[in-house]
Amino acid sequence: MQSKNKLQTLVQIVQGWNRWGRSPHLQGAAIVLLSSLILSFQNIVVRIVLSQQTVLGISFGGFVESSVGNLLLILLMRMVVVVPLMAFGIGTWIYPPLWKDIQNRLNERNPALIGGVLASGFLLFLSLPLMFTALSVIPAGIATTLFFIYPTVTVLFAWWCFGDRPTFLLTLAVGTIYAGCLLTIPGSEQSTDKVWLGATMAALAGVVFAAYTILTQICTRRFRLHPVPFTLGVFVIMLLLASLTVGAIAFIPWLTARLPSLRIVVNATMWSRLWASTVVLALTAIAGFLLNNIGIRRVGAVQAAIISASGPVFTTLLGWLLIQEMLQDKAQAIGILLVTIWVGAIGTGAMNRDSRNQSS
Repeated sequence: MQSKNKLQTLVQIVQGWNRWGRSPHLQGAAIVLLSSLILSFQNIVVRIVLSQQTVLGISFGGFVESSVGNLLLILLMRMVVVVPLMAFGIGTWIYPPLWKDIQNRLNERNPALIGGVLASGFLLFLSLPLMFTALSVIPAGIATTLFFIYPTVTVLFAWWCFGDRPTFLLTLAVGTIYAGCLLTIPGSEQSTDKVWLGATMAALAGVVFAAYTILTQICTRRFRLHPVPFTLGVFVIMLLLASLTVGAIAFIPWLTARLPSLRIVVNATMWSRLWASTVVLALTAIAGFLLNNIGIRRVGAVQAAIISASGPVFTTLLGWLLIQEMLQDKAQAIGILLVTIWVGAIGTGAMNRDSRNQSS
């Protein structure tokens, strides 16, 4: 009798594990977590491209200066690789009716959907140069932590757009997260104008990215647009915007005369390394943003943003492992932990609440 009860208990545990593995929320959470890891690796690659680092004990990197013009050039080069790969390779492999779906959506002539995709492409395009600028002047782990004010901003945007009123715990967590972000900024004896510029750019990138995630939820859930054609549409818009901006810099001399930071300067010996780095950035962009958009469709913008709180920890660990980048003091480590723990706690609570709602 006792062995029979033990067998029934074991069967119940296995069934529970199977249900856990089939949970759409947990699958979505795992997808977003993988996206966060890939995008964290991308942050390290950007830092290597823009400033010389010790990569696994070897001095490497610093292929171009971190001017606005060079950052836009890197973005253009990346999108030149990303769009064909997504349109004619990876996209059609993951989602075979990609082009048929795009044609059907265009035939619908839904201005709200088209406007949402256009705005999403613009916001993602805007967030990347801001984040690249931050990564060029402050450590990757700190820049990523400051960028991760975006889950809290996403919560506020969701309240405004969808009526999802934040709870008291959520409000308390938001305050703690901002305090953690402030702790990651180096102290006054280490601070320079460049440090504060990097911190500001990372925070602005987070705000812009929060707006992008809300639009992603609207397009993929409200308008039922599959994440693959949505991601391709966003990438095409980014390619067009990057082409226009780099073209304007190249063919309108008075722009660089008035704004020297727009100049594009690349040493002739660095082009091969820059293109090789661009291919890596392109692959991480496709994998990271596509997985993030799939995750948003499954768990929503707020929960996806919150689960992505693993980003600062991933980036800090990868920075330590790959480029021996260390935090400068204990306050920065405490700040990163505060951001990650609170945002992760909010995400766990939100998923548990939604699971209870589905089961009731």
